Amino acid sequence: MDNLSDQQARFLKSSLHGMRRDEDPFIYECVVVPSVEDALIGVLFNHDIQAVVVRPGLTFHSRNEVEILRHFLSQSAMEDLQELAPSEYGPETCRLIGRVRPELDAYLITDRSAEDIAGLDLGLCRRVFYNQEDFLELHLNILRGVNRRYRTPFFSALKEYSKQPTGVFHALPISRGKSITRSHWIQDMGAFYGPNIFMAETSATSGGLDSLLEPRGPIKQA
Repeated sequence: MDNLSDQQARFLKSSLHGMRRDEDPFIYECVVVPSVEDALIGVLFNHDIQAVVVRPGLTFHSRNEVEILRHFLSQSAMEDLQELAPSEYGPETCRLIGRVRPELDAYLITDRSAEDIAGLDLGLCRRVFYNQEDFLELHLNILRGVNRRYRTPFFSALKEYSKQPTGVFHALPISRGKSITRSHWIQDMGAFYGPNIFMAETSATSGGLDSLLEPRGPIKQA
């Protein structure tokens, strides 16, 4: 979010694009909007947005006048922001976005001092960048935030567990699907369900997952 020229917006996008690495778990694209109103409409209607970066050149009013959207803007406490000085738009926008889309990660880039920002309510702002254009650090923070929401502790543990060469003796009818794959009559059942549903048989007591009665591992994390 910043009031940038076309050339500045292209530079910003290319700089973040240049931070990509082969080992990055996600790929994202930047959408640059110049005003608080544009940003709010974006987060309200575009649920593909995963993070918001608020920069110091933010303006308040949108250049696009769409009357039907005024109804949504009027319900989002926009009047409070309109009365503020432009230097306050950034922190207040972080707080507002945290109210309407609390699952989003917000990052504030500011040219104000740390002392000025420290006493402000930034809502759910994840990090503040002071007087710098650290594209790599911003890129890594965005990926870290998205990855945090995509974490599936129990399912990830279940996938790892299914790869272990363990023996299951007390559940012979299942036994990781051996009674089906080696059968002369019901192999079509195994083909229908696939091997993973049998590889992830969770009644085994050989360890690797967690306890429902006393969770200490992935169930507790989830």
